[in-house]
Amino acid sequence: MDEAGRRRNWTRLGTAAAGILLYAVGVNMFTVPLGLYAGGVPGLSQLLRSALLAVLGWKSAPIDFAGVFYYLLNVPLLFIAYRYLGKRFFRNTLICATAYSLFLSLVPVPAEPLVDDMLTGCLLGGVISGVGNGMVLTAGCCGGGLDVLGVWISQKNRSFTIGRFSICFNAALFLLCGILFNVETMIYSVLNS
Repeated sequence: MDEAGRRRNWTRLGTAAAGILLYAVGVNMFTVPLGLYAGGVPGLSQLLRSALLAVLGWKSAPIDFAGVFYYLLNVPLLFIAYRYLGKRFFRNTLICATAYSLFLSLVPVPAEPLVDDMLTGCLLGGVISGVGNGMVLTAGCCGGGLDVLGVWISQKNRSFTIGRFSICFNAALFLLCGILFNVETMIYSVLNS
């Protein structure tokens, strides 16, 4: 890769990192304080965090363990990226997954929601995190999670789409939210995603 190509790649990764930070702000500042859950692997990570805090009997922790769980869940997916999707895809995914994990762990979660109205907070969190994820995808990067699994499975089976996989995963995740918590949490989490 020539110097201009390297510069473009680092610019794309910088844009992706800014998008990841924006995503973490949307999730941690708006979604989490309302007791809602994101979609995909971040949402699964949030559910695991909630289960850990419940088992330990803690109301909160100094860092948000959802970021730690996000990284742990991505380890096997990073292996798939390295083995089957190419070194450049792996490198960019590793950088972005690490940034997601760090920002989700370090962006503070307010003790009280910043917005009192559930629908307004839900929509604000969804728009902010959606713009952040859009920046990551526009930069041509992948933050791990369902994207890696979806790309890999779609390469093996051309009739399989990443969108269909993501919808099925999120439907199961939000149904679990409805079972574990309540229907209101499930509905607002769906609206947030």
